[in-house]
Amino acid sequence: MEKIRTQIEHAIDAARIGRVFPKKWPTRNTGRHAKEPLEKGYQANATCDPQAIRETWTKHPKANIGILVEGFFVLDVEHDGIEPLNAFLTQTGSTLPATITVISGREGLHYYFRCHGLEIASRSQLPGIPRVEILGHGANVTAAGSRLVAHPLVPEQGLYRYAAGCSPDEIEMAEAPQWLLDLATRKDLRSIKPVQNKLNGPIDLQELAEALLCISPDIERNLWRNVVWAIHCATNGSEEGYKAAKNWSQRGQKWDRKGFDRIWQDAAKDRGRTVGIGSIYKLAQDNGWNRPWFDDPLLSVEEGREQLNRVINQALNERKPGYLVVNATPGLGKTHAVIMGVKELVKQNPQFLVHFYVPEFNLGHQVAADFKRYAPEIETVVIQGRNERNCNRSDLAQQVAELKLSVSKTLCGEGTTFECPHAKSCPYLAQKAAAEQAQVVIMPHQRLTLPATVEGPGKPDLAIIDEDCTSSLLRISNGVGLHNLPPDLRQALESPNPMEALKSFDFGTHLHDLDVLRKAPPFVPSDNDETIRRALKMHTKRKPAYWLITALQNDVQAGMTEIRSASRIETPNKGEEGGTIVHWRLHVHTKPKRLEDVPVIILDGTAQSPIYKEIFGDSCQVVKIRCKTSQTVIQVRNKTFSKKQLERPENQALVRQIVEACPGAVVFGSESDRPILEGLDVDFAPHGRLRGSNAWAGKAISIQIGRPEPGEADALMRAKAIFFRSASPIRNGFLKSKRIYRTKSGVRSPAKVRIAEDHRVQAVVETIREGSLAQNLHRTRPINHENTTHLLITSVPVECEVAALLTPEELLDLVRLPSLLEKHGSLPTPERQLEQVLGLTRRESRRKSNVLRHMRKLAGVQQVSLSNLKKGVAPLHFSDMAENKHVSYNLPHWTTPLEALTVRDSLDEVRADLVKLYKCPIHVAWADDVTNAVPFEVPAIVEQAQPLAAVVGADSRYIPPDAKNHRIATFADEEAAYEAMERAALMESSTLNRDQADILAIHEAKGSQVLDDGWRPVNLQFPPDFDWSSVKPSTSKI
Repeated sequence: MEKIRTQIEHAIDAARIGRVFPKKWPTRNTGRHAKEPLEKGYQANATCDPQAIRETWTKHPKANIGILVEGFFVLDVEHDGIEPLNAFLTQTGSTLPATITVISGREGLHYYFRCHGLEIASRSQLPGIPRVEILGHGANVTAAGSRLVAHPLVPEQGLYRYAAGCSPDEIEMAEAPQWLLDLATRKDLRSIKPVQNKLNGPIDLQELAEALLCISPDIERNLWRNVVWAIHCATNGSEEGYKAAKNWSQRGQKWDRKGFDRIWQDAAKDRGRTVGIGSIYKLAQDNGWNRPWFDDPLLSVEEGREQLNRVINQALNERKPGYLVVNATPGLGKTHAVIMGVKELVKQNPQFLVHFYVPEFNLGHQVAADFKRYAPEIETVVIQGRNERNCNRSDLAQQVAELKLSVSKTLCGEGTTFECPHAKSCPYLAQKAAAEQAQVVIMPHQRLTLPATVEGPGKPDLAIIDEDCTSSLLRISNGVGLHNLPPDLRQALESPNPMEALKSFDFGTHLHDLDVLRKAPPFVPSDNDETIRRALKMHTKRKPAYWLITALQNDVQAGMTEIRSASRIETPNKGEEGGTIVHWRLHVHTKPKRLEDVPVIILDGTAQSPIYKEIFGDSCQVVKIRCKTSQTVIQVRNKTFSKKQLERPENQALVRQIVEACPGAVVFGSESDRPILEGLDVDFAPHGRLRGSNAWAGKAISIQIGRPEPGEADALMRAKAIFFRSASPIRNGFLKSKRIYRTKSGVRSPAKVRIAEDHRVQAVVETIREGSLAQNLHRTRPINHENTTHLLITSVPVECEVAALLTPEELLDLVRLPSLLEKHGSLPTPERQLEQVLGLTRRESRRKSNVLRHMRKLAGVQQVSLSNLKKGVAPLHFSDMAENKHVSYNLPHWTTPLEALTVRDSLDEVRADLVKLYKCPIHVAWADDVTNAVPFEVPAIVEQAQPLAAVVGADSRYIPPDAKNHRIATFADEEAAYEAMERAALMESSTLNRDQADILAIHEAKGSQVLDDGWRPVNLQFPPDFDWSSVKPSTSKI
């Protein structure tokens, strides 16, 4: 029996390596601090003297042993770094000499090597060898040397021990090999400095929580610790940060409350030296997380086009096999850049062949027209599928395709003895000759996974895929009932471990038996149509079980630990027996074989990087370019127009009123929304088939009603089909979470939306929901056309800058403004008149003030004042809503003198307008502060002019009793003054009678900005003893 050695004996053994010192030992209080020095000044007190060691460890018998690193260094290999290190040694032909070796508590290895007079970087990862570091001298160590844990420390998860035959008693410390010294002395491997947080401003906890959803808490322990420390550092150890780290860690199978609390406490000592919040975001992005789009920089249109052309030209010049996804703002010119690049390639090589894939035929013809416009010398052809116009047997072709048979071989028989009788004159087959002469062949996405037919069997020199093509690559089947499967397969699927049971399943025999049952149709292409129809009815196609067994066989061959290409679904049995029905549903994706070893460029303005990388591989490169637009986006911020809420008649009426106030607009929505807009002068476009279309380019106003919301089951199934080969299975579950609006003011305003707990499912949801909304928003091509407005009648935040977030009622008021401006030439700003025009009540003051505020905020790019909005001196988005027409408001448009008075910025303008209206000299005065009227000076009145003076609501006690050469008229309210001024405006004489009063217009304003309520009554508080004879002429100005 081996003798149990004391801690003193272990410390004396460790002194053969280097000077030793005592460390803390694991207790309830110290926990992970068991690796910290027991005493201060440990560097000076470290010793190799056996007597000093005995005294120290007699005093502290449980103390762990630390070794001061001097004259040697340690190669620290984590458990998951052993395999990369061995691979590196094999690849480079290097070796590690036998030396003192310690096995760490987590089954890592510490190799001790001597080094003389060399400065070795400390705690730095070796390049090309992950999870392998150096422990040695370093600039981050305040005293000489690093602290090293020696055998036999017992940490939380294991025992530090010497490897067999590698203790100081058995082997000498070896000299470091030269290849290791070369790596360890590299200048770029200096000690790790404290991490600086490059993210300005406070951390967005919602954004952090979404990033953590993409990181498994069961990652390697050091990475888990770093994530917790980064959260602590980013949140300054706050309670919110503690909850965020705890909620994330609790999802893991290794959750330990006490261990977590110890790690959280340790983070305070780390103070951000090890890792920062950026490392969390980087780790999340590596696992498929997309940084919030509102943090993406917005380029100018010129900068964006320059970057786009650079990316496209580089890809076309290099033409490396693989996939490049260009995710640029719709309308920036992706297709145009490709056309111009292809034009140059064809000029260099007339035999250059390009396959161009589009989602719809109408978009294909649009692309062909663009080629004809910008590159007329290039021959293009649009390949169409079989239809009634180009195939006399289109109905039979549809039946053959549904039976999963080759239409070309089964029905056409081109070039064979039994050729279709219509082959010689077939318009569909005639496309083959056109494709042979073309340099650009345009086809729909569906042909990506089909065998080549009329487009020719050869591979292209370049492939361009316009818009999102991932839907055409998915294969999602209907359910296959458990009772329709072979008994032994059924037994394997219902076993506790189906994947293990499937390893012994005879796939080949069952696939052969199912294939034999399929009967080929007994006809040849030259038979008449009726004979073929009867034969097709006798055909037996492959059973769904055949495709399910094939997918399960692929899972087994891929070494999957669980079934990933199919899902077990339970649905209620609606029959009398009740219970549930179990069936299996297939979900996979295919990669286009016709594009293997072909350079491919995908043009998708709303691409989701995780989806493309999963389907086309990690080598798929995604480039994102985002640009500013001049479009005004106004969005509703509540759920009044959700799919469920739109079923209510009052909400349908509200939608109708909003759309009715915008005649000639284009409206995007679902087919169920079409009846709501019946009879209105609008162009309705349903969701789903709008990508890439330029049909509404330049349209002044567009409206989005609701949003395309995918069902939870459908989103999960699509995600499973896309990620069926990923390392971790898809998680179910949806929750309500806050998303941020990107406002032009820079204020981050949140809204609660439905998101998936699994970021991969969320990527699918955003492709359908946010992606469609963003595509519709750019259908008017705002990046190329100014003065366009988009009303986003949904609360889901979209990738755009929002000018205003309104309630539905506020939006209705806002869209009514253009027609009111057209009708009146201006809108009155006094509250009472505004209430009458807009139909508001006194209690609706909030809506009224918001209308004025948004009028001022949205009037033009330069944020002109409300008065300029009324004067028509700036291009207005409001007026542009009416067929892009600029409205100029001149003096004849003002309906009353009061309105002309209320919308001018300076006294000179007011005076000039009134002179034109009254045809006589006018003097106007203005007071800075109506509560302090002493500085107010009454201008001298020209004797011969004798104008009228009007003070609305003035207290007669403060009116000068004997005003020289003029009279002041007082009115009980503004309406009376309003009528008097109108009467004065109708007078045709160049001078006014002496009996009439002079005009004194009191206009309150601040700077050059007119107040929201413009002209309003004031009560001048002149002191009773005010000496009016001392008043001199004034040149008051704003």
